[in-house]
Amino acid sequence: HTSGAAVVYGQLASPIVQALPIVTISASLVTINSGASSTLTWSSSDASSCSAPWTASTATSGSQSVTPTTTTTYSMTCSGAGGSTSQSATVTVISPLSLTISINPATGTAPLNVVFTASVSGGTGSYTFAWDFGDGATSTLQNPSHTYSTAGTFTVQVTVTDATNQSAVGTVSILVNVPAPTLTFTASSTSIISGQASILTWFSTNTTSCSAPWTASTATSGSQS
Repeated sequence: HTSGAAVVYGQLASPIVQALPIVTISASLVTINSGASSTLTWSSSDASSCSAPWTASTATSGSQSVTPTTTTTYSMTCSGAGGSTSQSATVTVISPLSLTISINPATGTAPLNVVFTASVSGGTGSYTFAWDFGDGATSTLQNPSHTYSTAGTFTVQVTVTDATNQSAVGTVSILVNVPAPTLTFTASSTSIISGQASILTWFSTNTTSCSAPWTASTATSGSQS
């Protein structure tokens, strides 16, 4: 070095470390019924852009409404000078409430005992049931039975409601027939001498009238000499 000249050595500058982006994402509703929507909201720091396949936005913060048909996990990736970071939020979709009714038997003669079965899928348990058997009787059981004492066609309706107040309604028809008539017929004497009398007696069920050429009566039970 040149004599008398001062030499100054400078310090090397430390490298600048860029911060890794931080991103948060949340759903306004994490559980929805089928057909409903949820709003996804995201924010970030140390990011220059964010992207996801479920939005056209590249903003570092924002919101987007989504209507998934099945349970879906939504991911958001934010990038900056320090790299990229991803976070996700899941929206659970509850399938629609569905109801199926089975009956046994669907038709028969009064008095007719019918067993009803309600099969439920979808929705959110627990379920409540409200049966109307069409003859004024009701039940809150899932699988009730009911006896129809009179003939006719009865429309049965059941409403099932789940824990989120979704409801489904099912109907079915029951045909109850009139029982076949029965008749008993006796003679007080089955063997008589000419000129003597015998008393004929009859009794019937499930009838509205009885007739015979040897009596003017149309009663459903009676006797005739």
